[in-house]
Amino acid sequence: MQDPELVKTRDRVLAGKTSDFSVDEIRMLRFGNRVCVPMDDCIKREIMDESHTTPYSVHPGSTKMYQDLKAMFWWPGMKNDIAEYVAKCLTCQQVKAEHQRPAGYQATIGMVPYELLYGRKCRSPVHWDEANIIDLNALIIDVQLDDYGEIA
Repeated sequence: MQDPELVKTRDRVLAGKTSDFSVDEIRMLRFGNRVCVPMDDCIKREIMDESHTTPYSVHPGSTKMYQDLKAMFWWPGMKNDIAEYVAKCLTCQQVKAEHQRPAGYQATIGMVPYELLYGRKCRSPVHWDEANIIDLNALIIDVQLDDYGEIA
């Protein structure tokens, strides 16, 4: 299968009209030293499958997978295609869910957020002495110090 855009680019290279691309000895179009991949979803999926699901790759994230593939391959929209591919990977979604942090302490103990209970935001820090809940003066301990500043 031939990609019309790649055919046009190859013709421009052979005519000497572009320097970004080249044609190697087996007439393969390259962008720099990377192989140009035709706009065929089957070919791109096979490349991404091979890179993402082999036993040695251990399901890399989209950034790592892009860095690995861009060393060898090139196609327009490659980064976006890889990000979409990784986002749809069920194994990666499950692993990501296992490594997510809980939303907060309230979520870990199944507690309803303060705002839902009382209809307003929690004011923090609470000034207990102003709220008249406890008498802070009762908590102050009279400490006797000696001449050296130590507790007597």
